Amino acid sequence: MRLRHDFMVLKISLGGFLWPAMTSAQKLRKLAAVAVAITLLALALVALFWPQLIAGRFSPATHVAPDISLIAATSVVRALAAPLFLMGLVALLANYAAPGSRKLLDWSFAVGAALAFVSLQLVLRNWTVDDAAITFAYSENLVRGYGLVLHLNHRHEEAYSSTLWMLMLALARWIGFQIDVTAKVLGAACGATCVLIAMLACAKIQLKNPNNFALLAAAIVCLGAPFVIWSSSGLEHGLQALLLLTVATLPLFVRSTIWATAVCLGALILLRPETPLIVVATIVAYAAEDLAKGRATLVRLWPLVAVPMVVGAALLGFRWSYFGVLYPNPYYAKAADATFISSINILGGSWRYIIDWLSSAGTYLLLPIILLGFSWRRELAVRLAAALILAQFAFVLFVHGDWMREFRFISPVLPLLAVVVVAALNNLGLRFSAVRLKVAIAIMAVFLGVGTVSALQNFRAAPTTPTSVVAAIGKEFVKLAQRLGIKHPTLADHDAGGTSWAANIDLIDLGGLGDRAIAQHMRDAKFMRHYLFVERQPTFIFSSASVFAAGYTHFDRMPEFSEQYVRLEFPDLQFMKADLCYIRRDLVHEAPGISFVENNGQIVAVIVKNDDK
Repeated sequence: MRLRHDFMVLKISLGGFLWPAMTSAQKLRKLAAVAVAITLLALALVALFWPQLIAGRFSPATHVAPDISLIAATSVVRALAAPLFLMGLVALLANYAAPGSRKLLDWSFAVGAALAFVSLQLVLRNWTVDDAAITFAYSENLVRGYGLVLHLNHRHEEAYSSTLWMLMLALARWIGFQIDVTAKVLGAACGATCVLIAMLACAKIQLKNPNNFALLAAAIVCLGAPFVIWSSSGLEHGLQALLLLTVATLPLFVRSTIWATAVCLGALILLRPETPLIVVATIVAYAAEDLAKGRATLVRLWPLVAVPMVVGAALLGFRWSYFGVLYPNPYYAKAADATFISSINILGGSWRYIIDWLSSAGTYLLLPIILLGFSWRRELAVRLAAALILAQFAFVLFVHGDWMREFRFISPVLPLLAVVVVAALNNLGLRFSAVRLKVAIAIMAVFLGVGTVSALQNFRAAPTTPTSVVAAIGKEFVKLAQRLGIKHPTLADHDAGGTSWAANIDLIDLGGLGDRAIAQHMRDAKFMRHYLFVERQPTFIFSSASVFAAGYTHFDRMPEFSEQYVRLEFPDLQFMKADLCYIRRDLVHEAPGISFVENNGQIVAVIVKNDDK
């Protein structure tokens, strides 16, 4: 009924009855706003029907061919058609809406931003990051009754990064859904819900001092490239962002928040390894709130401690009984040597990750707004959002960031950042003139928007380790093994997802996620020499010489490597080129489509012709 009333108020306002009573300055501002709205709608039409006109003006994406860059830019521009159209409609609505239709405006911003997020997801609809396929393989094997293993003949090892996400995908597979499609849809759904909740929370925060420009800024922060990209990756980050945002914004929407928050924290324990820091940040924010009311009220916070501890203890107990260790393989591979020393080295080390994020897409423009406008005396929700952001940053610093592009570990806190930014802008609105503040927000929004579009274009042109490419690599080695009559081939590779889930070739994971022995001894050259050349003797080796086990131990320079292995070349397949692409010498023999390059009677290279031509 309230929305119907708002719509009637809006109709009366659109009828033009208020126009004669306006001053010349008010009329000029309304005409300018209408011009902006019409411009946005016109850009939306161009982006939808003639995207090349805009895409051709983009700077070429780095490290890719010009045609690939143009295709990526065109895809991004076409996806921008819906957001531009929605922005134009909301701009018209905000310009003509009467004061009594505030709730309708807030919902228009929220729904429009969520739909814009869904539209941008389409840019990456054909991409899934390879690490997600590790979880897919575990979910698939669990449903088939093989247990939690990466391969049927492997021992129980925890290579996945999220227990809850793996179980959710296994449930979907058990029901009958396709795992990879489910992961993409769930990630996008969680992300869109995040944007919707974040925008409604921002509207609640500035209820007494509504500012449409501030809501626009919040939407652009939410739609930042890291959040759009990693919600679409097939990994758990969309769900992580939703649970973090729920923890922060519950005080804005419900009165009793402790048990609901405790349940979210328990779910996060099963979802992500950094959750202990999140739990501490949440408890500190709530304790600071209750301490002002008296120490006795702190007793009510016990579920925030008890639920995560019980869930965490159960998870550790399961790991010890099922896998025989307390920590998963990703811990040994990525964080076993992490220390807090790098966290305080602001001149380099882990801080480089955060500094790079701030300098990308104009994100540093948010710093003066937050520093000047943020106040810890704001609502509990704002303090919770800030505390959770700081906890996530502490995790990033502790684990030295992440090698994947577009700031994977930063992405889940962007909806929280939108809440903090709007709260800061709301405070600044009390200290600066409305016109100056709106101009500053508009400039910031333009820079953030252009930066996001550029980041999406570059990522679309050269995404991080697609599952499809890794799977294609594994399948080529399977076909080569069939040509040579090798019944049980093994592949040493640093990408474990596509090869395990889609190509189904037995893997020795040089990245350590799927191989605990390598994860625990990745920097030990003596161990790697014996493990690779004596114990495992992989059929094929495919890797970069500068990363993971190959980069740390340089096993390719050991005499055993040149004695036992010979270089493989696939001249017809660009994706099969790598620093290390080798096959065991004792398995090489004449076969259709295979030729040799010899030097002084010794084979120095094996040439494989593509039999699909």
